[in-house]
Amino acid sequence: MKKGKIYKPKPKCIDCGKDISKRAKRCMVCANKLSAQKRDYTKNNNPFYGKKHKDKSKKQISLSKTGIKGRKHSKETIEKIRKWNIGKSVSSKTKLKISENHADVSGNKNPRWNGGSSLEVYPSIFNKILKALIRERDNHICQECGKTEQENGRKLAVHHIDYKKKNCNEDNLISLCHSCHNKTNTDRPYWQKRLTKPVSFEDVITDVQRWRKNEVR
Repeated sequence: MKKGKIYKPKPKCIDCGKDISKRAKRCMVCANKLSAQKRDYTKNNNPFYGKKHKDKSKKQISLSKTGIKGRKHSKETIEKIRKWNIGKSVSSKTKLKISENHADVSGNKNPRWNGGSSLEVYPSIFNKILKALIRERDNHICQECGKTEQENGRKLAVHHIDYKKKNCNEDNLISLCHSCHNKTNTDRPYWQKRLTKPVSFEDVITDVQRWRKNEVR
């Protein structure tokens, strides 16, 4: 302790005990809580009593709370957050708390478990050439929602309708956008039935014509 200076303890909030910078009885949080309790905003004491928000005001409020308008971090703030998190890791104690508070849904404990089918390897025939042919056949359009490949922002996914990776028949493959392809991960029987295209009368005629040509030969 330096000579000539008298150590004075920092004042603390009388409600929560936190250190306060100024000589006040309460911190800002506790002071606001107390003032809110003293205020009476019921019925006629509320300046907004009996009034309603206009549709324009409702839209502005919803936009401000959904992050579309005025709720995004600036590039400088993002950079500060990134630098602040460098080198920091979660302690083993915190990891244990997280594991205790979250149920184990890995492997066969997951309700979406399908016998480990995601670990199966795709056959060599399911390659870039086959995928390109399927996308070309479907005119580079999602066959569920009609979204184009440009609107999708990436190449369309080629999906196996019956979820069997080894079945790479063209009738079993379909082009889907990213969002529609994600939907097919749930309720597989529904999506298999929905994406299975019924055989048209024209297809039957073409198949019969092909069969007759082969028989003549």
